[in-house]
Amino acid sequence: MEPVADRPFMPGYGVPAEGGDLLPFSYAEQRLTEAVNYWLSTVAPDGAPHLMPVWAVWLDGTAQFSTGSESRKTKNLRAEPRCTIAPQCSNDAELVVVEGHARQVRASGLPAFAAAVEAKYSFDMSGMLDQPVFAVVPGKIIALDETFSAHATRWTFPGRSRS
Repeated sequence: MEPVADRPFMPGYGVPAEGGDLLPFSYAEQRLTEAVNYWLSTVAPDGAPHLMPVWAVWLDGTAQFSTGSESRKTKNLRAEPRCTIAPQCSNDAELVVVEGHARQVRASGLPAFAAAVEAKYSFDMSGMLDQPVFAVVPGKIIALDETFSAHATRWTFPGRSRS
């Protein structure tokens, strides 16, 4: 499913409602693929925000990460799957934010996740796959580059909720 690109709604920041040069989706995918650390934001059942760094892989159009079965992240995502994840980019002027919902990866998807983690981090996940692995399915992705307003781009995914 190809995402649809347009301008994000950012009143007061000089982002034009339309026109200009939008970033290609490869811009977001490259940063989502190459980042080492990611920031995951979830919401606790009492409404409190929770922000934590995670390792993640961009796999099959989702940001996938593992966490402990009793972690605050797991508890939050099981109660409220809507979340945000953002790669920590090497250039502070390059930003990508994924808003979506997390689903637990099925057993059949765990070998691909483990292989991707091994390839990216040189870390063997095979003994830890009894812990939850989540995939953040994007509803929308927003990206900014060093021009900030000139190229600000939002991608939405037809058929998915716009969280």
